[in-house]
Amino acid sequence: MSRFSIIHFDSAALAPEVRFPTFASGIVNFDLEPDPAIPFEARADAWKVGGLVLSSLSATPLVWRRPEARLLADGADHLYINLHLGGQVRADCGSGVVCCGTGSLLVLDLRQPCLLQVSQMRSLSIAAPREEVLPRLGGFDPHGLTASGGLTPLLIRTVQAVADSLPELDASHVPAVECMLVDLVVAALAEALHAAHDRSSRDEALVSRVRGHMEARLAEPLDAGALCAALGVSRSSLYRALQPHGGVQRYLQALRLRRVRAHLETPGAVRSLDDLAELTGFADRAHLARAFKRAFGATPGEVRARAASSGPPTPAVDDEAARRFGAWMRERD
Repeated sequence: MSRFSIIHFDSAALAPEVRFPTFASGIVNFDLEPDPAIPFEARADAWKVGGLVLSSLSATPLVWRRPEARLLADGADHLYINLHLGGQVRADCGSGVVCCGTGSLLVLDLRQPCLLQVSQMRSLSIAAPREEVLPRLGGFDPHGLTASGGLTPLLIRTVQAVADSLPELDASHVPAVECMLVDLVVAALAEALHAAHDRSSRDEALVSRVRGHMEARLAEPLDAGALCAALGVSRSSLYRALQPHGGVQRYLQALRLRRVRAHLETPGAVRSLDDLAELTGFADRAHLARAFKRAFGATPGEVRARAASSGPPTPAVDDEAARRFGAWMRERD
């Protein structure tokens, strides 16, 4: 008998009116929206393999959102490596929309926002602690990375084989299975990142590095010289990469404003505009308020009031499978 922890969920066992809220109650890192024209159905299996959570899912169309407010609320700190066995995904991870189909992978860093429009599809996924993967990728940010060639087919087949084999394994096999999966994930992502780099996406790779550096230092007076020194790049490379985003300072201000809006839209957040200005590098609250209104067409107070008056999320349904899966994913944070 397998010693791996296993969860099985099948919406067919539930009354139609509670199928979606029950499923959504276990997906603790995303806001979900079903297609109202299609009766919701989902089947899922999940296994805990050491520090990893391996999942298999088939579901009717869904929109998966991870907005800034949820980033701040749950503090999730892991990567999702999604492997698509059927169907289509349109993903916006901050650098434009990409489309993923059968036989492809998509990487989501849960420290960053994303929007996924998913057709009826089948998928496998691995939730992995970031410290097991990112330090081995040479400083590249894999958020939004897609791939379909190279090692990706091998990764998909291997994960499927592992899922099929888990009922035959016991606790003594956990370290070997976990190590094998992490090593293959790292190899597949590293290959895809280098292939993207070689396909003239050096600017995109640099923008992702700049974004990571800036987001960790929003309160600091960053300029082009400081960024070049910290990242080891030339001014010409930096300016070329950020030119589509309006340049260094405009890109930095956009990140600062996005962080402020996330705070304002977080239920229960009480930081004053003065505090937010200090936390995000604005000269004062007036400077922040002017920039915010130009960017979003509403004042900070209006955005905060709108968030406070919005209705509560769909209540969780205490289904055993959804509840246990939600607990597993919270353990990754």
